[in-house]
Amino acid sequence: MPGKIKNLVFVSYHIHSNPGYRPSMLHRFFLDQQTKFKSYHLLAANWDHQSKAKHDQEKFPEPNINWIKVPSYTKNISLRRVLSYLSFSLKLIFSKKLWKADLVVISVPPSFSAVIPGTIAMLRGKPWVVDIVDLWPEALPVSPSTKKLFMRTLGKPWVWSRNFFYSRASLFISHSKYFLGFTKTKTKKSLWLPLMQTGTIPQAPHKRAPIDQEIRICVLGSINNVLNIDSLVVLTAEIQKLVKQSGNPRKLVLEILGGGERKETLIKEIQMAAPKWKIQDHGISFDPDLKQSILNRCHFGYNGYRSTTAIGITYKSIDFASFGNVFLNSVQGDLKSLVVQYLAGFNFQLGGETALAEEICDLSNNEYIKLSKGSHHLATDLFSRSRFERRLAEALERVSS
Repeated sequence: MPGKIKNLVFVSYHIHSNPGYRPSMLHRFFLDQQTKFKSYHLLAANWDHQSKAKHDQEKFPEPNINWIKVPSYTKNISLRRVLSYLSFSLKLIFSKKLWKADLVVISVPPSFSAVIPGTIAMLRGKPWVVDIVDLWPEALPVSPSTKKLFMRTLGKPWVWSRNFFYSRASLFISHSKYFLGFTKTKTKKSLWLPLMQTGTIPQAPHKRAPIDQEIRICVLGSINNVLNIDSLVVLTAEIQKLVKQSGNPRKLVLEILGGGERKETLIKEIQMAAPKWKIQDHGISFDPDLKQSILNRCHFGYNGYRSTTAIGITYKSIDFASFGNVFLNSVQGDLKSLVVQYLAGFNFQLGGETALAEEICDLSNNEYIKLSKGSHHLATDLFSRSRFERRLAEALERVSS
């Protein structure tokens, strides 16, 4: 990191004790580098989006977090959430830390939170960097017709003003090339910085039960409105039917590690459509040993999302690749290309579940092992901690030199 940066400020409404969350990755990186600064401060909201409760500040013992009090909200799509975002963004103008910063890094969404820090930095002639974690309004989990109407009306000025302001940043970074394409920032000011594996990437994929004896699929993380549970229900039913027709009995297991408002719906629908599947629900847990044991057993990682959702690379993708889980992926953009490039699994679309089930059931053990190695190669190539930290340090050095 450059010696010119004496005072660094990181602005992120969202923060989480889970080190695998993108803003948490940046925060931990800055904490590790803080001996090279005169001061480092994180400005964060005191409301936790995931738990819908005030942050338990005991989980963040570091003294350099400045908590900004914001209105609470309980629904993801609500005026209360917009109000909470606006409150956080407007209160930033009173932060003395921002007015003394030599470099400001802003994690978005909300897009509002970049306006005041970016403006202050420009007024003072200081560099500022935007890191996009999620893309709104493109990522709105609504029907295609509703989204099309919104993007042609209210979404137009939102997108234009967002892209116009972002283009003034010293640097624009994102874990997704897909997002960089949406924002139309200048190439020389953009950096693709994929997510990193905060744990250890195994040297090789774990040896699993032979695919001709068992099919085990993992569902990881939040099971909410953007996850395509309909395709998963159809897929499990189609696999069950093909296994029965083959006359070769296989153990069928679906392992769930996570929560979400649609988890019970998913479980009930699979129990009705594909009763031969054994469902193991581990609940919500951030225990790395539990996650590792599940991923080491599972052959496939389910990464199916609704077609209306704008996602580049999901957090769960990092774990799936790290442990050599073969991808069952419907995400467009970055991950779709990477699955093909690294021979890391299967891409599918809504309506293609039968063909996907046939490909899964037709796999030989050697073919499965080859796909698993491809998935693991993707992780070692792109998602290592050393690569993430080196590229981020080099980028920040360039903008502040």
